[in-house]
Amino acid sequence: VPDQPDSSFYFKAASPNEAEDWHRALRWTIENSYGAKFKLNRILENANFQRMEFIIEDEFVKNCNSGDVLLFKDNHTMAKIQRAITFSEYGTKQPNPDHVALVLKNLVTIIILESNSNSGVAFTPWKQLIRYRWYKTISRITWRRLNLDRTRNDLTTMEEFIMKNLNKKFDLNFDKMFKFTSKLYKTEEREAAYLLLPELVAAFYKKLGLLPQEKATTQYWPVTFSDARDLQLLRGNLEHERIIVFEDE
Repeated sequence: VPDQPDSSFYFKAASPNEAEDWHRALRWTIENSYGAKFKLNRILENANFQRMEFIIEDEFVKNCNSGDVLLFKDNHTMAKIQRAITFSEYGTKQPNPDHVALVLKNLVTIIILESNSNSGVAFTPWKQLIRYRWYKTISRITWRRLNLDRTRNDLTTMEEFIMKNLNKKFDLNFDKMFKFTSKLYKTEEREAAYLLLPELVAAFYKKLGLLPQEKATTQYWPVTFSDARDLQLLRGNLEHERIIVFEDE
């Protein structure tokens, strides 16, 4: 609990004995929580943290799956400019994502599939992010699990999409950003060898039949994949955001 919390919580018990039971249960929960064990003080930096969902990094590793979404929030100047350009500002109560990526997972490893200005569409091993503590440079990483009964055909489609789009270049230009409908319904038939950051995720989801084919992938922004936009999928659904907490935070 913060030293000077902005909120106070009051509990009313039916009897002194019940109040004592509540007190013991709450104290035990606090003392045995991940927050107490790992001193996760960074959680307390979030306004209304008690209303947010958090998940320890170990649990994320156990429970994530291919096709899940990761949202990133940073505070450096270029990130703020990008959020303004891509309409990712959606209020003050919720931090605004400026980057979105896909999770890929097999029996032995977890990979982040993302698009950036340096290397285009590329893989980043999750273990590498942990080893070099790159998460320290990011204000927040949020996970949204994709609830989907993944068929063998889905897995084949994922693999084909990845191999076709690997190393395509990042492109942030206004001509693409303001195209509202797809000239070609099939993503793989597009001539442009460029993918905007959220366009990668949208193209991936369209390929799997999760998003309507007629809407251009350029009309999806990082904020589109956040809780703020309540994105409706044609198959399956995205769970609510959970902030990933790392043990040394």
